[in-house]
Amino acid sequence: MTPISPARVAPRAAGSATVPVRPAEVPTGPRHLHADPGHDPDPTAVVVLHWPREAEVRERLRALGAPRLLLADPAHPLPLADDPDEDWMFASGDDDELGRRVRALERRPRTRPVPDAPWIDSDDLLRYDGSWVALAPGEAEVMRVLLRRMGTCVATDDLAPDPDRRSSLRGRLKRLRQRIRPLGLVITTVRSRGVVLSRPAELT
Repeated sequence: MTPISPARVAPRAAGSATVPVRPAEVPTGPRHLHADPGHDPDPTAVVVLHWPREAEVRERLRALGAPRLLLADPAHPLPLADDPDEDWMFASGDDDELGRRVRALERRPRTRPVPDAPWIDSDDLLRYDGSWVALAPGEAEVMRVLLRRMGTCVATDDLAPDPDRRSSLRGRLKRLRQRIRPLGLVITTVRSRGVVLSRPAELT
């Protein structure tokens, strides 16, 4: 089987089949975000990218609610399958499998795209609305979970699955609240349930 190259797959027209568009045919694609982060892709189009090489692009697309198909390198751990807008296959698969998985992603109900959503890059910088703050690795780990479920209550067990690390969670949340305040983000405690990451407009 011939390895698949990264491709952007255009939205399907009514009654037509989805055809992968090769990078040579279209100047934009997953790497366009690296070159010009101010211009995000159409959030309704399926984007195909390599995992883990394009992990940072994946984070940005996930923040936008854009559907993604990851071509996974078997030499690296697979990503956590916790997002209905995402699927993966091994990069050694063929174009037939690629087409099937893309069509399956197109048929899934879309989660609502979040315009200008905060996201964390590969250097653990939390970016939002043209500004950024640096996070410690442990803080970034917690923040990524909150970002994936922004606006909903996240249980403390989900933020610290390892019981030995739950004692440090309170301190991390306290530091995170201070760090993200300049970005206009808020972490609110819901008694006996968990915490919610929100923007001020979502609280009114």
